Amino acid sequence: MTASPSPAPAALGCVAPAPAPHAHAWITRSRHPTSEGVVVYVQCVECGSLRTDLIAAPAAVPTAWSRIVRTP
Repeated sequence: MTASPSPAPAALGCVAPAPAPHAHAWITRSRHPTSEGVVVYVQCVECGSLRTDLIAAPAAVPTAWSRIVRTP
């Protein structure tokens, strides 16, 4: 028995359109100390995108630790 392929999510209308390009305005949702430094979970106030940052040292500037994840 062979299964027929499922339609792609975009064909079903399940994929949210990408927001217009803009400079993200990140706010902190939570932060947690780890052995690597402080992990900070941030969210864009305009489009709702999520990202994880890492602050490796107390005086360091946060660096993006993940790619941006868009929320529907």
